[in-house]
Amino acid sequence: VVWMRHHGRTLKRDLESGLARAAEETGGLSAALLAAIAVGREGAETVLFLYGIVAENAGGGWVDLMLGAALGAGLAVVTAVLFMKGSRLLPQRVFFRISEVLLLLLASGLLVSGLEGFINMEWLPPLVEPVWDSGALLQDDGLLGTFAGYRARPALSILGLWVLYWIGTLWLLRAPRRSA
Repeated sequence: VVWMRHHGRTLKRDLESGLARAAEETGGLSAALLAAIAVGREGAETVLFLYGIVAENAGGGWVDLMLGAALGAGLAVVTAVLFMKGSRLLPQRVFFRISEVLLLLLASGLLVSGLEGFINMEWLPPLVEPVWDSGALLQDDGLLGTFAGYRARPALSILGLWVLYWIGTLWLLRAPRRSA
């Protein structure tokens, strides 16, 4: 996200010129190979992501997993179609800002899940558990808990590292660009 924020302005131009140069030099073979590798990498990433979900929910939820995967694939296709048509309702800059926020929220959720695993394996002390209990207001088994890492009864170590994640992330995103 930080890299894209700093390089996003020139990325399209750089990719197009590099692709044209590669097509001239190799007749398009290198571009086709690069596209195949990129598609394979994305597929492997999807498999690893879904495996992580299955491992976290061991013992059930296959229907939910498949439904979620199908819904995600469908939304990806719809997003790609809308993006390629150049929707005037959602400019590319806004689209990428929304994607950036969603990726950062997802990363914070993955951080919380990983830290909970460390606490369960006793590799990380919880320090104080729970710091508070907001379960009466909002449970953590919904979308916010799954996607963004919200916990109704957080351990102090998770809360502290989550806050450090957001401080570091916001600092990196606000840091001025250095010229090369």
